[in-house]
Amino acid sequence: MPAAGVVFWFSVWLVWPLNSLQALFLLAPLVILPLGLPMLALPDRQGKNSTLLLWLIRIQPFAALALVGSFALPPGSVAAALALPWLLFTFCAGLYGLLRHLPHGFVDAGEVCLDAALLFLPVGGIWLMASRLGLPLMGFQEPIVLLTAVHFHFAGFAACLLTGLSGRLGLPRRLYRLIVCGVLAGIPLLALGIAFAPVLEVISALVFALSLSGLALLWLSRWAQLGPGRYLLALSAASVLVSMGFALSYALSEFLGLVWVPIPVMVQNHGALNAIGFALLGLLAFRRINPKPLVSPPGIPFSRLVSKGFVGPDFYQRIGAMPVQPAHLPTGLMDDLDSFRRADFEPSRLAPAIRDFYQQTADYKLYVVPQWQPGFRLGGRLWRWLMEGVGQLCLPVTGESRLDQINSRILPLDAERDGRSAARAWVRTYTESGRTVYVAAYAQHQWQEQVYMNIAFALPFSQMSSILRLDSIETADHSHDALRLTTLTEPLPGDQGVYLVLQLCGHNLPLRLPLNETISVWPSSMTGSLGLALAQSGRAEHAVAPLLAQHQMWIAGLHFLTLDYYMYPATCHPATQV
Repeated sequence: MPAAGVVFWFSVWLVWPLNSLQALFLLAPLVILPLGLPMLALPDRQGKNSTLLLWLIRIQPFAALALVGSFALPPGSVAAALALPWLLFTFCAGLYGLLRHLPHGFVDAGEVCLDAALLFLPVGGIWLMASRLGLPLMGFQEPIVLLTAVHFHFAGFAACLLTGLSGRLGLPRRLYRLIVCGVLAGIPLLALGIAFAPVLEVISALVFALSLSGLALLWLSRWAQLGPGRYLLALSAASVLVSMGFALSYALSEFLGLVWVPIPVMVQNHGALNAIGFALLGLLAFRRINPKPLVSPPGIPFSRLVSKGFVGPDFYQRIGAMPVQPAHLPTGLMDDLDSFRRADFEPSRLAPAIRDFYQQTADYKLYVVPQWQPGFRLGGRLWRWLMEGVGQLCLPVTGESRLDQINSRILPLDAERDGRSAARAWVRTYTESGRTVYVAAYAQHQWQEQVYMNIAFALPFSQMSSILRLDSIETADHSHDALRLTTLTEPLPGDQGVYLVLQLCGHNLPLRLPLNETISVWPSSMTGSLGLALAQSGRAEHAVAPLLAQHQMWIAGLHFLTLDYYMYPATCHPATQV
C-alpha cells in the first residue's frame, strides 16, 4: 500500500494543477498514514489487534481518495463534502489514540508519544476542513490554514510517531524523556505562538527544533546497532537536522517582522525535507527495524465485580458472589507463596512469619499508624469522608483507638462471577465500630514468567485494581529475606500498576492511574538489618509485634501517605486486644 501511495501521489502531483503546499499535504493521507498506522498496533495477549485500528486501516485509503478528489476542486461546499470522510477518519484515529493510551497511561514516554500522534490528527483534520471550505479559522486565511493542517499531519503525527518508536530502541532514558517532552510541548505551542504570540512561536520553534535534532543525534549514535534500516534512518536524521534550521529561521523572521524565509521557500525546503526526508525515510527505516513495544500488552484479567452503590463489609454476600458450597475455603491472600517463584524471586528465602501471614491471613490482627505527608492531610480527611459514604477504601487519617483495631476476614468467591481463578475476598473492618477499612477481591495472574498479585476494590459501576509485583529484600545477615510488593514499573516494566476499571456494556475498560504503592513486610527481628523503621505508635505492646509492614503511596510521583502496620497472630496478641 505505501508503494502504491507513493506512485499515486507522484502521479497526482504531475497531472493535477496542485501548488507545492497542496502536494505536500497529500503525501500524508496517501503515504505517511498508510505507512504509519500499522506501526501503532498494540496486540493483546492473544495476538489480536484492536478492532478499531483494523477498521481504520481498512477505511483510510477510501477517505484519502475522497480527499484527493477534494483537492481537484476549488474550495467550497463540494470540496468540503469530499474532505468530510477524512475529517471523520481523523476523529476516529483520535478515539483510538485515547483508548490506546488508557491502559498504560504515562508509564512509558514512547507509548505516550505514539498516542499523541493519533490525538493530533483531529486537530489537523479541523484545519483541513476549514481550508477546503475556503473559510478563515481563528482569524487566519490561506495559506496559513492549510499550512497548519500540514503541521499537525507531519509535525503532529509523523514526528510524534518517529519519536515514540525511538523509545523502543533502548535510548538513554532521561535524555529521551526530555526529548519527548520537547516534541509534545513544541507542537501545540508552536501553533499557538503563530496565532497569538511571536515570542512563544520563537521559543517553541527552538524547543521543537532542539528536541528533534537531539533525537536525530541519538539515532546516529546508535546507527551501528539498528540493523537493515540504519541507512534510511541516517538519511532521515540528516534531513531533520537541516530542516530544523529552516524552521528556526522562519520563526525568527516572523518575530522580527522580516522576510528572511518566505512561505513558498519554507514549503519547498523545510516542508519537503520534513515530509520526504525525515517522515517518509524515517518511517521506512522503522518498518525495517521493527522495534517491539516495551509496555505489557493489553489484556490484564480484571475482576468483574462492581458495585451499584454502597459497598460495605457484606458486599460479596449481597451480590451473590460467594459460592453456596465452596470446594475450597481459603485462609490467606494466597494458597501458596511458592506460586510466585521466578528466576529472580525465591519465596523459600522469605522469613517464615511472612509466608504464614500471606497464607493464613485470617489468623492475624492488625494495627495501623498513618503518616500523611505535609499538605495532604486535608485531602485525606476529604477522601475519608467521601469513601465512608461508599463503604470502601477508608484510609485512616489518625491512629485508631485500642478498641478500633483492624479485624480481617477471608471469604471464598465465585471464580465465574469474579472472572479470575482462585479469587478470594479480604474484608477489613475496625473491630469495635464495624466501619469498613476496605473490601478487596484477591487473585493472581501470570504473564510470561511473571506472576502478579491482582487486587480489586469494588466501586460504584467500576473498580480499582492494584497489580503488584513481588520482590525480595535482602537482609544484612542473609539468613532470610523480607518481602516487597510494588506497582512501580522501574526498573522493570510489566503489568504492575494501579488501574481504574470501568465496566461498559459488560466489558472492562482499564484506565492507568498516576498512583503507585509499595508494601514492605518483615519480621520485627530484621528491623536493624534492613534499615527500615516504623512510626512510633505510642503503645508499648507494639514494640513486640512479630511482623511489621510499611505501605507507601504516591500520586503523580509525590509521596502522600505511609501506613505503618503492626501485625499479630490472634493466638499471641498481647492481652490488651479486644
